Amino acid sequence: MVRGAQAYGAKATDNGVSIRFGDPGGGKDGLTTNALGADPNDPNKVRAEGTVVFRSTLTGTNLEGTVAHEGSHVADAQEFVNTISPGGMDFDFSKNLTEYQTKVRAYKVSNSVLAAGNERASKGMCGPSPCVLGTGLSSSQVARTIDQLLANPLNGYETAPKYGISPSNQGPRLYPSLTPPH
Repeated sequence: MVRGAQAYGAKATDNGVSIRFGDPGGGKDGLTTNALGADPNDPNKVRAEGTVVFRSTLTGTNLEGTVAHEGSHVADAQEFVNTISPGGMDFDFSKNLTEYQTKVRAYKVSNSVLAAGNERASKGMCGPSPCVLGTGLSSSQVARTIDQLLANPLNGYETAPKYGISPSNQGPRLYPSLTPPH
């Protein structure tokens, strides 16, 4: 949770993260998009630039969980981009996470926030039943629920990316154009 909060940066400091409130689309509570941008402090470096949109009607634990969840996505992008050398010729490809990897991390954070608030919430459908995260679940139940949530393409809501991802079909990487050097 702390990692995600730190990813947003200090108030009134330009670290490449923009936050908006409104409709993230597709019935979602939050949406993060990431890109590469020029580092204003060093023209030889790049930085992660993220835009996070939060549903403006969120309150309480739902808002806290969504902020932490989307912050996890921002932190994942920043951690990879921070490995890119000046000139962009070298980077740690293992940190260019797949959609599956970054979503598993973010949903574990969502679960932690819900559990800390002694709450449970449905995050989509796991077959005919809701995918419920939060208090009272073992780590294996959380992992199974997240896998079922991500495997169901209907949980990707109305806009891309649709889920339908799994350990064997992990989806695209955060920065698909950046591939390992040959």
